[in-house]
Amino acid sequence: MASSSSDIEKIPLYLQLAGLIREQIRNGELARGGKLPSIRAAAEEYAVSVGTVRHVYTLLEQEGLIVVDRGRGTFVSSPEEGDQASRKQIALESIDKMLNTLSLNGFSTQQAQILFELRLRQRESMTRPVRVVAVAKSPEERSILGRSLDTIQQAEIYRMSFDDLISSPERIAYGPDFLCYPVSLENELDELNLREVKRLPVSMTLEQESALRLTHSLLGQKLGILTVSRSFMSIMHAQMKRIYGDILSYESCFLGDLQKTGEFIADKEVLLLPASVLDFIDAEEVALLRQAGRQGQKHIYVEFSCDQGSMIYVNRTVQERYRELRTHINNGG
Repeated sequence: MASSSSDIEKIPLYLQLAGLIREQIRNGELARGGKLPSIRAAAEEYAVSVGTVRHVYTLLEQEGLIVVDRGRGTFVSSPEEGDQASRKQIALESIDKMLNTLSLNGFSTQQAQILFELRLRQRESMTRPVRVVAVAKSPEERSILGRSLDTIQQAEIYRMSFDDLISSPERIAYGPDFLCYPVSLENELDELNLREVKRLPVSMTLEQESALRLTHSLLGQKLGILTVSRSFMSIMHAQMKRIYGDILSYESCFLGDLQKTGEFIADKEVLLLPASVLDFIDAEEVALLRQAGRQGQKHIYVEFSCDQGSMIYVNRTVQERYRELRTHINNGG
């Protein structure tokens, strides 16, 4: 029976990708002995995180479908046909022994099937990556959160807007291990009473190189700050206050209205924008900004990241959860 789109959406991303590569190997699309893309290249090709690809490769290596040769790369395995038949026979004999044991203990065939499927689901859960939902009000914040979290190898990251979380809080009630979010959302999340998932608040700050560029670029200039969202504008204001105190004057405006943007930037010497902002505005507004840049207006795109202290805590917590899942396997599930 063909799966519906809603069924596919319920399958974890790493299992979808593993299934795709597994099928490509079995149908010969990926040749035996052929080299697979590096983890980073595969992440870009399939538009997933590095951690997701790393977990997929580990899973396929455990299945014997690929071989990871440190220093050389990852290759599709090329076992001899005899070895394949031998492995299959050993597996079938093991299953027969298990079924005989269950039968001797009074279990029917249907009951054995239920127990077998239950154990498979448990082991699948235990070998999965740690699931982290990155939730924030603005697209800028979600981009920063996702970029920082993608560096955690054992985590699979899902991005969600805060509006989606408010409208459907049940979407994260039982699936993810952690909810990661800007610390500014703390009080609003308290009101949602999300008891089923552990929360990981993080602070956002200007990266050091961006802060240095600001220090030498803005004093004495007619400055304008542009963001897509109100919540991220608050972050920008807070960072400007931290760096300059009250000695710097500037005006601010929200992107999204072509006419207002044009009027706002017309008399500015310098524009300050989040690094990812061009991903969140339409082509006409992008063209307007680029035209102003060609005419001599200076644009500074500033990089934000989750601060180091926050990420150390998040990383350590994810690693502990990852080890906890594996401990269940080592102890027999």
